[in-house]
Amino acid sequence: MIGQTVKVWFDPGNPETGIVTDLKESKFIPVKRVPMAPSNAQTPSDWQMFADASEPHRTHMKQLRQHYSDLKATYTAPFRATVADAPARVKAQARSDAKTKGEQTFTRQTVPMESKEDRNARRAARSAALAEMESNLKDLRWQPV
Repeated sequence: MIGQTVKVWFDPGNPETGIVTDLKESKFIPVKRVPMAPSNAQTPSDWQMFADASEPHRTHMKQLRQHYSDLKATYTAPFRATVADAPARVKAQARSDAKTKGEQTFTRQTVPMESKEDRNARRAARSAALAEMESNLKDLRWQPV
């Protein structure tokens, strides 16, 4: 019924629960009254009003939290073995053997760093190319007649 015009019915003697219906009165949805609570509490009475207004939400979520915590404690994921190809297994075994013997022979592959001169030359070439492209674009712009 979101976005529709509805009728709200309630008992003046007990306004805690209302009933929302569409205009044809074919659907009836009971709705509990939610007290207006301030979003920023200034006084202890405001804090208590906010706590009272959010109590139904906390109790609703409490059951779900308990269910999932029980489920987490009883469920264990099935074991999935890691399958490695033959060359990777041989390399890993060699590394493991070298580590136990105390002779780690492997080295990490390093990428050589760019020197300042190379970086500055690359930036200058890029700036020159952009300036040339911009000057070419100025020639293509429409000129007033």
